[in-house]
Amino acid sequence: YFARSLREKVLRAVRKGDLVTTDFIMRNNPFFTQDESQKRRARDEYVANIRSNAYTLCMRGTENYSYRLYEVMSAGRIPVIIDTNMRLPSLDGFGDWREFSVIVPVEEAHLVAEHIRRFHDGLSADGFRHACRRAREAFEYLLPHRFFSRVMAAGLFDQVRG
Repeated sequence: YFARSLREKVLRAVRKGDLVTTDFIMRNNPFFTQDESQKRRARDEYVANIRSNAYTLCMRGTENYSYRLYEVMSAGRIPVIIDTNMRLPSLDGFGDWREFSVIVPVEEAHLVAEHIRRFHDGLSADGFRHACRRAREAFEYLLPHRFFSRVMAAGLFDQVRG
């Protein structure tokens, strides 16, 4: 219930103002209840929506994370994260999430449009392209197959005795 009510609150707040243009896709029936043609259409619309928008709201689901965050990053788009004490993966040695993400404290969720506008206005054209590129690079940095190479490079396996 918390996730649904928070999502509705944020969507209402963004739509109400004129600081950002929105292109939300709202669905009434859950994805898993749709037939295959509806699922295919919904997936195509979802991907097209991410590709056509620079910023994408990455709201938590029933758990305190969202797959959408990684899908948005993989597309080189800027995630807008409502911070519900979400544990973001460490980017040690890479950079900081705030380089390429708009992170809004949950208590300021009603101000999400202001946060997006402030982030965007703080970027030059080159800065915007850099943020998008960093989102994609962070996604690649977090890929599972890179985890072990980072751990090994840090010498953490050297401590294991056979």
